[in-house]
Amino acid sequence: PQFLCGLVRGFGANLPLAERENLAKEIFKLGNETVPDMSAILDAYYSAKSQRLETYQLQVPDCNYKDFTEQPPLISTCDTQRVRDLLNPWISRSEPFVLVGPEG
Repeated sequence: PQFLCGLVRGFGANLPLAERENLAKEIFKLGNETVPDMSAILDAYYSAKSQRLETYQLQVPDCNYKDFTEQPPLISTCDTQRVRDLLNPWISRSEPFVLVGPEG
């Protein structure tokens, strides 16, 4: 399952969203894997802890406006979790990498 997720992210990185979703469906189908939530197929990831596919979920921390005085909270959306999991292996091994993308 981890390899299939890598294929989806690697081969689908530059595809439009609809085509990326179709690619993901085909890859998981060919790999005989069931995704927990087919409506959010691009949010599927392999959890080493549970050793199965799971789906990223929005994680909103408990906080109030007084907590913003020092540093604003990070709202962990599915997108930020996906990017974090993509970059973590390089960061944890102190490997160099270059991020390229549109401004903003």
